[in-house]
Amino acid sequence: MPHLVNDIIAKNLNEVKIRFTAEKARESLLIALTNFTKTDVTQNLSSLDIRVLEIEAKVKNKQYLEAVDLIESVFKMDQVPVHHRANLYRLIGDCFAKLGDIDGAKDAYNHGAELDPYSPKVYIGLGTVGLMKGSNDVAVLHLQKAVNLAPDDEMANFGLGLAFQGMGEQKEAARWINKALAINAENTAAIFSIVRIAHETSSYDDAIRAIERYLKLNPNDYNFIYTLGGLYFKTGRFEVTARLMKQITDADPKDKRASALAKQAKAELEQKANSSNG
Repeated sequence: MPHLVNDIIAKNLNEVKIRFTAEKARESLLIALTNFTKTDVTQNLSSLDIRVLEIEAKVKNKQYLEAVDLIESVFKMDQVPVHHRANLYRLIGDCFAKLGDIDGAKDAYNHGAELDPYSPKVYIGLGTVGLMKGSNDVAVLHLQKAVNLAPDDEMANFGLGLAFQGMGEQKEAARWINKALAINAENTAAIFSIVRIAHETSSYDDAIRAIERYLKLNPNDYNFIYTLGGLYFKTGRFEVTARLMKQITDADPKDKRASALAKQAKAELEQKANSSNG
């Protein structure tokens, strides 16, 4: 019996030696480590995606210092993918621009562009820096790149329009601002820009259309109703001006601006009627 037990033990030991050589042990260890590394990277990337979304939310909510702190913590992580690093530099640029550090913003955007030359948001950022510095020609170059990469990006089109407006190219400015308004009819900054161009060029149709589209979505915005009335006054449509001002004074009888413009419109209508009768 002892001999039988010893034989069984010896056979088992031989089997262990065959199945678990040093080489096979190394192979098993490498496979285990590889699987662990893959799992760890996947988990890190998943948490990284969440962290980047959190940073973007901070920037959107104007929590710029908190966003910068979070970005610094992400850069300390290992294996941050290139597209994330490019986006993080772009977000740093956004934060610095909002905080008034224009040169810091420019450096951050340039880093982002080096890492991802196909990111329209980076070029929008560089274009914005150009606008803030009054370098409209530089802004045009960057914003044209942004528009080429993202033709339907509202801010790329609007920014390009502002750059041309700064250069005195009103017709080209109106073209791009109108495109931005076609993408988002509620872009009030773009509406004010197109109204300014209207007054500078005495060409009011684009501005009137833009405000009328906006008022279909925001019918009780009396500031824009007043602005629309002023544009119609400039085109000689005094009856429309009077009607729009009545809409304002019905809601707020104490609105002095609307009352004054309504009075001017009525005076013009009376003068027109007297001229016809005479």
